[in-house]
Amino acid sequence: MKVYLDNVVESGRILGDLVPDVEMDAVCKIVEAGRANIIELVTSRESWREQERTNDPMKLAKLKAARGDIATVARDHIGLGHHNQMEMLGTAVVGPLATDVVDHALYADLIAILGLEAADERRRADPRHLMYAATNACVRFVTLDRGLLGQRMVLDARCKPLRIVKPSELLAELSTSPGAWDSI
Repeated sequence: MKVYLDNVVESGRILGDLVPDVEMDAVCKIVEAGRANIIELVTSRESWREQERTNDPMKLAKLKAARGDIATVARDHIGLGHHNQMEMLGTAVVGPLATDVVDHALYADLIAILGLEAADERRRADPRHLMYAATNACVRFVTLDRGLLGQRMVLDARCKPLRIVKPSELLAELSTSPGAWDSI
């Protein structure tokens, strides 16, 4: 089972500050399940971009140091080509062109479902996270974001087979799987 950790959960995992405690405990057990190869845990570089906005240098250092703990999805950007600029006297400048929108139709639908405006750039991280999870074959999206949880029925329907769950809900699901926890 491929499981995507939203930035709220990924940052909380690193900083150990998720509330309520039941969700922090669930995240710790989910990480154990990942280490035991019961599930595959992933996030995306979108989490890194969100983490960069922290104002606390100690927290930022801790977040950066943990970036290799959870794998990032393979498809969280697309190369569009290169910009070539030729100058006189043989000087050339070549720069890659890329986008972090890997599925324009899905992204537009998620923005509409979440009721986001063009000025809501910070909130546009949520549809990007969902888009990355859906386009990278994840089946669970773990979050504590109230906005996403409040819209999960509609979002789940648009992102099938992806399902949005709290950490405690994923833990309960894993706990009912026969033999899943024998190796932990």
